[in-house]
Order: sequence, then structure tokens, then C-alpha cells
Amino acid sequence: MKHILIIHNFYKLSNIGGEDRVVIMQKELLEKKGIKVTLYDAYNDNIVSFKDHLQTFINSYFNYKAYNNVYKIIKEQKVDTVLIHNTFPLLSHSVILAAKKANTKVYMYLHNYRWLCCGDNLFINGQICHKCQNINSFYHSFNNKCYKNGPLSLWRESVRILGQNIIKKNVDIFICPSNTVKEIFASYGFDKYKLKVLPHFVEDVNKEYYPKTNISSKPCFIIVGRLDAYKGIQTILEGFKLNNHNLKIIGNGPLRSDIEKACKDNDNIEYLGVVTPEETRSYISNADFLIQASECYETFGLTIAEAYSVGTPVIGSNLGTRKELIIEGRTGFLFDIGDYISLNQAVDKSIYIKYKEFSKNCINSYQKFFTKDCWYKNLVKIMQELYF
Repeated sequence: MKHILIIHNFYKLSNIGGEDRVVIMQKELLEKKGIKVTLYDAYNDNIVSFKDHLQTFINSYFNYKAYNNVYKIIKEQKVDTVLIHNTFPLLSHSVILAAKKANTKVYMYLHNYRWLCCGDNLFINGQICHKCQNINSFYHSFNNKCYKNGPLSLWRESVRILGQNIIKKNVDIFICPSNTVKEIFASYGFDKYKLKVLPHFVEDVNKEYYPKTNISSKPCFIIVGRLDAYKGIQTILEGFKLNNHNLKIIGNGPLRSDIEKACKDNDNIEYLGVVTPEETRSYISNADFLIQASECYETFGLTIAEAYSVGTPVIGSNLGTRKELIIEGRTGFLFDIGDYISLNQAVDKSIYIKYKEFSKNCINSYQKFFTKDCWYKNLVKIMQELYF
């Protein structure tokens, strides 16, 4: 592992999300560890004109330019390890074939469920969905308009099926941010021996790890992320319209107008908009609890790890990674998915806890699982399995 080529198709530079942030942080950390890192990337911001969209459609099946570039980089720069993050839609699975032809070790991060579901998140019409595991996926994806609620679903599904067949054969190790991801991909026919769990790390807070001592006299709760239905936003709004506790919201998305209306109608709800990662961490640190209410399978939960790093307990929906990351009665509480009454019951419990103990437990979890050193040590261990 002397020279790593990281491959990533960035989403929108104007709105850097969790996946893009992870790529940037990993590159910086690996370089600090003395490893030579080359980044081969593409940006969705460049898809502007009709010609761009047409070329993207073609390249999604096979991008000859990306294939040749990756092969050339590996051979000329003597790359020994390729770490692939996102390839859709600009780079395609062609970069995987190029890496394999160049005879390097190929690792792929499973940041989402795009290889299993053309809608990316195993969620449709307000419900968790596994139909493409068992039925004609072309019919299901077209009938339900799974990709962006439109006719492009057939295109997206054909790219998914082609890509899935290629990665199963040509990727040496799949890196899963959680056990949830490992179990789901294994249930869809991926080789369980190729699936390795490696939780993400979050930036160090550059301070002594002192737990917070007491809950505020007026408890403050915060949510951070995409403002979309599958994130459980409506459940949270319904709950906080009734419980009258302070709620701060950070993020952007299709439900922004609903949130702005809720702020006008409820003095206890405040929308902070889109802020920097540093500001986000500060808001989480100053809040008494983070709420993570997703109604779909998340692949990790970066905001939960960030909350733990500053000693903030978490209230989360009882599904997937939240069940993994939140220790009931020690680092937070769980509530029934989509149930604002259950959410409010968890909120009520949280107000009367021994807050300092919870905060200390959160910091201990961060130090044990989500630091840079933890991530790097476990990455090396995973990669050594192929080299030795």
C-alpha cells in the first residue's frame, strides 16, 4: 500500500454531502500517514447542456476515456492499490475493469445501495423495498418510477444490473461502513467473504474530551441532513409541534418549504439552513440531543459519530445503523420508525437522564470506533489480508 489511486465521481461541489466529505477526509489522512495518493475524479456540476446529458447517458454504460486514463495512471505511476468510491454517472464501472486489467488490488466503498436499487436507497412510496431482489426488476423500476420518479428508471436499472455483474467479479474487497450494509449486500448475493466492515471516522475536535455535565434548562434538539421524506422529517415535525421543545434544523432538500412553514407556525422550531461542517459540529456540540429519524436503511450515520465526538447523545429510529450505533439507555434512545408518539416518548425519557454519564459514554464510543487512528489501523488490516 505505497501508492493508492482514489476514484470518485463527486456529486455537487455547491452542496458537498457526506459521501464527498468522506473521500476528501480519507485522502488527507492517507497523505498524512505518508502514503502517496492520486485522486481521479469527475464532477456532476459539469453536466449542464443537452450534449453533456447525452454524453453522460452513453458514458454510464462504459466510459472509454476514464478507462484509458485510469489504466495509464496505474501503469505510469506504479499504483498498487485502487480505492473506488462513487462511479455513477460519469465514470461508470469502466474504471473497475481498467484497474483489474492493470493488475492492481481493487477495493470499493459501499456508500449507498445503488448497486442493489436504481433508486439508491431501497425505499419507495414511503416504504422499505426489496422487490428487485426477487422479481423482474425492470418491470418494478419502470412501474414505480424508482429513479427520480420518472421514465429514466429503465436506463438506470440497466446500468445497475450491468454494473453489479461487473463489480461482483472484479472487485477484490467491498468496504462496508456498517454491519447493516454487509448483511444487506450479502442477502443480495454478494460474496460475504469479500464484505468487510469499516466504520467512517470523523474529524478530531481538537480539544480535551470532557463530557457535558448537565442538560440545558430548556433542552435543545437538533437534526442535520437532507430534508426529505425518507429522512423522517415529517415524523420529527409532527412530534415537535406537540412537545414544545426547542428544535433546530440544518440542511436542505425537497421538504424545505414544509420546514419553513413549521417554523412560522411553531416558535420552538428553528431552521438554520445550510452551514459549514465546522458550524454544524458547533451546533451539534451546543445541542442537548441529536435526532436521526431516517425511515430507510442508512449505510452509516456520520452525524451520529460527530455527535458522539462532542459528547452529544442521540435519539434515533429503530432501524439498521441506528440500532448499531445507538446503545439504548447509554448513548441515547431508539423510537419506532415513523411514529411521532414513540419519538416524543423517547424525548421525554431523554430529559431525565444522568446527562453527564450519557455524554461520557458517547465520547468513549467515539474514541473506540470513530477516530482517524481507528479507521486507518483497520483499513491497513483489511488491505493486508490481500497482500499477505
